[in-house]
Amino acid sequence: MHKGRPPSAKNNWKAIITFRGETRCCYAQSELMLRVRFSVAIKRSWGQDANLNLDQATTLDYKNWYGKTYTLKHESVDYQIIYVADVVKRAAAILGERGGKAGKGQKKVRGDSEHYRELQKKGVEVRLKNKRLRESIK
Repeated sequence: MHKGRPPSAKNNWKAIITFRGETRCCYAQSELMLRVRFSVAIKRSWGQDANLNLDQATTLDYKNWYGKTYTLKHESVDYQIIYVADVVKRAAAILGERGGKAGKGQKKVRGDSEHYRELQKKGVEVRLKNKRLRESIK
């Protein structure tokens, strides 16, 4: 993964790795691939060999895990694993709630250009009606 490039929407797993006071992130599409990316990230960043062992990780909640592993030179590596896909789904659900009425009925789905032409005509009719009312009051 290149620095500064955001993770792809396909990458559902994120690992935050802390070693010797430095922090790095790696992303993967699956838990199995995350184990590979984790080892590659440590090798690339610090020149050490370490494996990700999620069996010994502590569960913080349903989408976060925290743990510690050791390099071959017996140095401690802290990590946090986040299941990002669930976070994205929740954000989308919140945005969907703000969008108005639930579902996909006629009230929710907007039409093509005809729909907007009709709205414009109705707006003109209302403005003319209001104008006539104002003139009749004077």
